[in-house]
Amino acid sequence: GKCCRVWLPDSVLPAGDRLIEALEGVNGSNMTHLRSKYPAVKFSIFGAASLALPPWKRLQVVALCGDVKILDKVEADLVDLAETACDLVADGLGFTDEQVQQAFEEIRVEMRDMKLGPVAASHAKASAERRAAERGQPGSFSKNCPSAPATKSAGPAVSAPARAKPAPVPVPVTSDAPAVPAHRAASGAASAPAAPAVRPAAAKPA
Repeated sequence: GKCCRVWLPDSVLPAGDRLIEALEGVNGSNMTHLRSKYPAVKFSIFGAASLALPPWKRLQVVALCGDVKILDKVEADLVDLAETACDLVADGLGFTDEQVQQAFEEIRVEMRDMKLGPVAASHAKASAERRAAERGQPGSFSKNCPSAPATKSAGPAVSAPARAKPAPVPVPVTSDAPAVPAHRAASGAASAPAAPAVRPAAAKPA
């Protein structure tokens, strides 16, 4: 099985308890949604929304997944949840649209094999590219937070269609020791400067 850990960006941690409430949803609705969608996966929220703590003790959402075939979908939903939480607290932190987008980019995903250690970097890169391609699509998490201020308007929630679920798989418990995070690949590439125009040489008189 695999352990998928999504770290909230440092820029939104000053929101404190409002950030945790945004992750959980009203009356825990977001976590209930995830557990209903993936009954064989164990979801938890660890750490605190505080910059005063060491990085490995800061706010994170963890999924212990015994079925690697659904791992990519679980990861995508955790990132969607983290982005939703960032968006909910952005106004209270005085963020501009650019700062909100930057917060999305700073969400870190760490993938570990629960028995053999970190998975290959190529998987992390492919996941980052897929998340970049999916960014902007409507998510399925609650845009309501009990103590959050008014937020930007968002489209209607979109629920994933029901599908057959695998039987629950026992998931071994892993250590909460920190691991080297797999940074998400930065989107876009620098453009090469255009070559200067070459002026033709003037013809010499006969």
